[in-house]
Amino acid sequence: MGKATTWGKIATLEYGKALRTYSKDSHRPVEVFGTNGPIGFTDQEMGVGPRVIIGRKGAYRGVHFAKGPFWVIDTAYYLNHDNSVDPTWAYYALRNTDINGLGSGSAIPSTTRADFYALPVTLPSIPEQRKIAEVLGALDEKISANDKAASLLIKLGDAHFANGLRGPSATATTIGELVIRGHLLMSDGYRTKRDEHGESGLRILRAGDVRDGRILPEGSDFVSHDYERQIGKKKSEPYDIVLTTKGTVGRVAVVPAHLEPVVYSPQLCYFRVVDHDALDWGYLAAWFRSRDLELQTANRMHKSDMAPYINLQDARSLVVPLANPETQRKQGELQRTFINRFHSLHQENQKLSTTRDELLSLLMSGKIRVRDADKVVEEVV
Repeated sequence: MGKATTWGKIATLEYGKALRTYSKDSHRPVEVFGTNGPIGFTDQEMGVGPRVIIGRKGAYRGVHFAKGPFWVIDTAYYLNHDNSVDPTWAYYALRNTDINGLGSGSAIPSTTRADFYALPVTLPSIPEQRKIAEVLGALDEKISANDKAASLLIKLGDAHFANGLRGPSATATTIGELVIRGHLLMSDGYRTKRDEHGESGLRILRAGDVRDGRILPEGSDFVSHDYERQIGKKKSEPYDIVLTTKGTVGRVAVVPAHLEPVVYSPQLCYFRVVDHDALDWGYLAAWFRSRDLELQTANRMHKSDMAPYINLQDARSLVVPLANPETQRKQGELQRTFINRFHSLHQENQKLSTTRDELLSLLMSGKIRVRDADKVVEEVV
């Protein structure tokens, strides 16, 4: 099984250091990490991976992995360890450790060296560590490949849509006009009353659940099924287009066909094509991802000293370059293919992530042998 020890006997935590400037430019050679993971890139190097990065401050202090040159800012640590530890195995072992449970009783939760060093760990031999890391790494590599493929699909869709607008002329049409014509249904979300909450029912989708072109309902607030009549059309349907309208304005996603039904919160607007002969949802979704939409929302969101937001009137005033139905259909067919494949790749990743996390726990506890875990991985990768 391995040697019982503590992290303090095999490793040290080294403080990060504040960095004045870093950027989102991924062409710069050094990745910058904070307590929640990668935050940008720089030209200054603190060390070279593979190296484990551990969040130091905040309610969520993640465990991250630097494969190459890195810089860690002062909200995180990086791990130095002796020769008895494989760095990739250490990453997975710490992923299986409740780092966020350390120092959780303080006003600002933080990971202290003393608390970390006292954490118990069972240390297998180096060959065994490397086998465990290889098994789990195969799943993460597949997840990463799927993420890259999904991102490429959206980039291809965006490029194809932008090129298509240079062709036959399109008619400038507002969202409000599309609603009046009966082509589109749109509204903001449902304002849930306190007594409508339930332990189960329709999960409430909030702005923070819309990110990276995806809808990830992770909140614990539900509206009881008893109130579905009141919710009405503000319950999600497949292929709704969702726009964040408060906080970080302008994030967009399409509801995948496999998503559990959710109820939209007031932080969101949804757009639902109801006349598919007159308006193609794939075409409309591509426009919502476009630079044109980004510029229009930017012009509308700053109305006062309050946080940025757009209201229903603003959303109705958005101007769509509406192509003729035949052009929409051709463009939309391609966009729908890209979007559906994007969703299927991320659905596969959810299954792969579940498999990885289950195997991680079993491997670290010794409840499954590496060769048996490897067979499971072979079936899904």
